[in-house]
Amino acid sequence: MVSMNGVKSKVGLVLVIGVVGVGALMYMATSVVPQVLVTLTKAAPSNTVSFSQSYLLAAKLLAFADGKDVAKVNVFVLDATGKPISGKLVGMTGLDTVTPVGSAVSDSNGQVSFEMTSKKVGQYVLSATIDGVDLGKKITVTFRDQ
Repeated sequence: MVSMNGVKSKVGLVLVIGVVGVGALMYMATSVVPQVLVTLTKAAPSNTVSFSQSYLLAAKLLAFADGKDVAKVNVFVLDATGKPISGKLVGMTGLDTVTPVGSAVSDSNGQVSFEMTSKKVGQYVLSATIDGVDLGKKITVTFRDQ
């Protein structure tokens, strides 16, 4: 009988792979192999956009309509597992004074930040596109009197 980290085994080997939360992830070997070669390969990052996982997030939804005060909306481009995707062309529509004008490329966090100003009081419904496809989510920015 072999005991490792408090776990007793009759099969001869207990391999502790890593700690998960408060417990340990363990595998028990059913037989002992004298020489084992294991190759671990990191999976390539996904480059497929998940429109259900990607989202808009406001950094500032309320601004003065003075042409100077800035509202800010971030777009996050994610894959199906929620991991960021860089290099995707993201656009923002719904207001003429959005910068960057037209579109920008998502960074390593899958993020593009858009800033906007207005001299006209009102609410503006903004939407985003990723590689020309509508994200299907909207966010409202309000410009008000001082």
